[in-house]
Amino acid sequence: AAAVPQSCRASLGELYAEVLRQTEAGELALRLCLPDADDASLAERATALRDWCGGFLFGIGLAGQSIHCELRDDAREVLRDLSEISKLDTAAVAAGEADEVALVELEEYVRVAALLVRDELQAGSGSNHAPE
Repeated sequence: AAAVPQSCRASLGELYAEVLRQTEAGELALRLCLPDADDASLAERATALRDWCGGFLFGIGLAGQSIHCELRDDAREVLRDLSEISKLDTAAVAAGEADEVALVELEEYVRVAALLVRDELQAGSGSNHAPE
């Protein structure tokens, strides 16, 4: 923890607090940290979603969660889906209406999936823990 500059730790703490606030506010409040459609190409947004899924899975692993013991089958399936999304070949994404619609639907699925996993892990642990 000492290798992380204080300004980075503060920014990460603020991000954590905001995400926690959003997840506690309910399903409609959670926003994934992804580029806006007006600011990024479809391929850039797909890459960000792919990387978000990888980061989410990494965070769960880093937290040392005993996934197989704590999660129901539907939540484990969601994690498998997120794993597949984290392998997305974003070079194959074409800038078209069909891919745009598919990406928006995938973003919504990932948002709901994150909330499902969060709910499952909270049910197993009974509390929220702030990062150290």
